[in-house]
Amino acid sequence: MANNVLNPDALTVVDHHGMPAAVFGSPQIGSAGLTEQEAEERGVAYVMATSAYDATAFGASIEDHDGFVKVLADPESGEILGCHVIGTDASTLVQEAVNLMRFRLPVDVIARSIYIHPALPEVMQAAFASVAQRVARVSDHNHDEAHSEDEHGTAHAREAAGD
Repeated sequence: MANNVLNPDALTVVDHHGMPAAVFGSPQIGSAGLTEQEAEERGVAYVMATSAYDATAFGASIEDHDGFVKVLADPESGEILGCHVIGTDASTLVQEAVNLMRFRLPVDVIARSIYIHPALPEVMQAAFASVAQRVARVSDHNHDEAHSEDEHGTAHAREAAGD
């Protein structure tokens, strides 16, 4: 965007994919990408997972009983479609999702990462790991269906050839 301000005759297109937003109130809100409502309105398939702050040791120790993370991911690729964080340091925590979104990396990349314990970012890891499991289940289910259909189709082809 700075380029467009400084060079109005040589405008570049701004990629808004994974563009973060934050509200510095109480509680803090950090967000990037689609909400569930937006995904449903656009007919975008997704899997979703949430993680409560107080389900982590650090979140419980700071007594943030209302804070949570919600992650939406593409059920096939695992690419993060949206991430929304409400609670302590939400504007900082959402950055992990923004980095994945900007580079279009699958959620399992960060779900398998090593986190400091106890630390608040573990709430992000929990949400990422949970949604990554849902992506894997969808992928496994689709693979099983495709494999089953392939075997069925092959069997019919052999029967037809033998007639």
